[in-house]
Amino acid sequence: MRAALLLCIGCASALHKPPPIESIAAAPRTGAAQLLTEAEAAWARRAEPGQAAAAEDLYLQAARADPSRPESFSGAIRAKAFRLGREKDGAERLRLAQGAVQVGQLCEQNAPAAPPILELNGRHPLVQRLRTRDERLADWASLLLEQAVLADGGQLEDPAAYVKRVNELLLGEISKVG
Repeated sequence: MRAALLLCIGCASALHKPPPIESIAAAPRTGAAQLLTEAEAAWARRAEPGQAAAAEDLYLQAARADPSRPESFSGAIRAKAFRLGREKDGAERLRLAQGAVQVGQLCEQNAPAAPPILELNGRHPLVQRLRTRDERLADWASLLLEQAVLADGGQLEDPAAYVKRVNELLLGEISKVG
């Protein structure tokens, strides 16, 4: 219970803009791939004195060498958590907890964004429309994708083309009814 409370206190005080990676990681002495290999080897020996700290340092160097590799950041966090669970000194535990949060924030800032996923409801009337032999199939499909982008809070590359497409599709449907 006390460890969880300490971790929460460490997290709360660390929830601001993290320092640059250069201030928490030593300059990489080689490429990220080599550093990750060495970090994994040190991590495998984490029960030996000093190896968890060595793994943490190597993971952080790898993160500095190539910030787009989330496995570097997650390895550093894992090593910090391992050390945190075994540390007796309260001040050091707090430092490790704050450092883990900062590394997580840096990971979030630097990791490549996941590609968006478009999920369609096959029973929705607009999706049913895509199953017909409508000559405007491409326009209907584009409309669905653009609506998904907007619903997700994104911005369209060409809002004017979207408005034109919506208007043309609406006019086409109105002419079928009238």
